[in-house]
This record gives sequence, C-alpha cells and structure tokens, in this order.
Amino acid sequence: MNSGRARLSLVPLTYRNVLPALQLARRSFGPEFPLVAGTYAWHFYKRAGFPDPGLMAKRSTASLVSSDGIRSSISFVTTIIHGNDICWVDGHDEGEPDALRSFASSWRVCLFRCHFPTPPLDGMILRGAMPAGDGGCTYLFSFPTKPATRRPRPSTVRHRRLRTTADFFALSRAGRTVGITGLYQVEYWPRIAWGAWGTLTREVARRDAVFDAIRLTEELARSRGADWFCIETSSDARYASARAMYQHYGLKLLLSIPEFFESPNGQGDDYLVYGKHVGA
Repeated sequence: MNSGRARLSLVPLTYRNVLPALQLARRSFGPEFPLVAGTYAWHFYKRAGFPDPGLMAKRSTASLVSSDGIRSSISFVTTIIHGNDICWVDGHDEGEPDALRSFASSWRVCLFRCHFPTPPLDGMILRGAMPAGDGGCTYLFSFPTKPATRRPRPSTVRHRRLRTTADFFALSRAGRTVGITGLYQVEYWPRIAWGAWGTLTREVARRDAVFDAIRLTEELARSRGADWFCIETSSDARYASARAMYQHYGLKLLLSIPEFFESPNGQGDDYLVYGKHVGA
C-alpha cells in the first residue's frame, strides 16, 4: 500500500471546510446529495449543543388488531437515511400473523429482526445476519419487496427518539481536501459503527488512497468503542469499484436486500452492508 504518495489525514468537518466537502458530495452522490447535506446540517446542529430531536432515527410502538379482533402491539424503527416507506420491526406479540402481514404490507420494505435464523412468518425470506451487541447475530427477514398496498397504518401509540452520534470529516492530503468520510452510531445497532458518505476526488481515487480512507474510518470506529465497522451501500453501478475495494480491503458482505432503493425505471437497487470485526 506504500506508493510513495503522502497519506491522508482526517480533518473534522467545520464551517471552514464544509464547502469543498459539499461540492465533492454533490459530484459523487448525485440524487443523494440532499440527504448528505441534511446529515451535515444535523452534525452542525448537534455540535452547537442543541438536543437531539430524534430526526435521524426513532422507535414507535403501534397497536394491531387481527381479523378476529385480538389486539397486539408492535415496535418498529424508521430512519431518515432509509426513508419513510421502510421500517425495521424490532419486536411484536406472538400469535397474530394476519395482523403482522397487514402491517408489513403497508410499507414498501418491512424488515423483521430476529435472534434465530427462523422466519417469524411463512413466506418471509432471510436477507442476512448482522452482528449483535451480545456477540451473537441478528437475523433480518422480509417478504419479497413490492409496492406497498397503502393500507392505513395502525395508530401509533408512542414515539421515542433513538440516540444517534455522528462525526464527519474532510480527508486531507498536503493541506488540500481530497475526500470526505464520516462515522455514525445508532442505538438501534449497538456496538456497530457505520462509515458514512465516504468518497475521494477522481485524481486521488486509487487503491492506496481508498484503502487509506477506509483504514482511517475503521480506526475511528475502533476508537469509539465499536465491535464492528460496517458500510452501507447499494448495487448501483456507480458504486461497483467501491464495492470491489471493500472486498479487497477485507470487508465481508453481511446483508443483501433486493430492490431496497426505489428507482424511476421500477427496478430498484439492492441494499448491501459490508462489515469487519474491529473489537478486541
């Protein structure tokens, strides 16, 4: 990895370097740029000392009623990163499959977290396993992805914000911003630190620099006490070289959810998670 070029360094994102960071994000992420800008705004909001309003992720509890009138409850999480038509079910009462199916059909993608590799409902597909805070795995299931039926969703009885921390950085070489990266941790995924919005300018985006950027972000995850370092991405052709670099670096594919991201042509891109154990 030693090419003779100066190595990259992390420089915390401030008002002094946010403009080149935003310009690079606009060129690299295209339609996702508003989301990048929104997370940066949230970053500065938190740095100013304001309380976390729960904009990044929130947990909700809703009441379900089955066809025979039996009531149950369900706990689910939504995030600004993944969109309002996707939910992650974290817990539910047993024995009400029809109510759960009805709930799942009101979302474009509805994922169920389980501690066992057995689907909670018939017809669900195992999408992958994420490392859990107790050293085990959290298995994720969903029905085949399809447009939501837009049924009325059950009344939500309680919201609770999920604590989210995030740090964003410029990647500097010889005093010049040549890339961006970030790291965030969400209460929903304990002991996992997620790389966020990582990219490099074209003139430096070679193997040594990409590995350097990933290494710096991974070391940041380790310093934050994470057991796992993960990166979310998609099957979009724009990210093919990045995915290849993740694998060459040593990150393993942990999760693959087909058609997770919407697309104008109707064939959405897959949601992919690559990860590596970084804990002691």
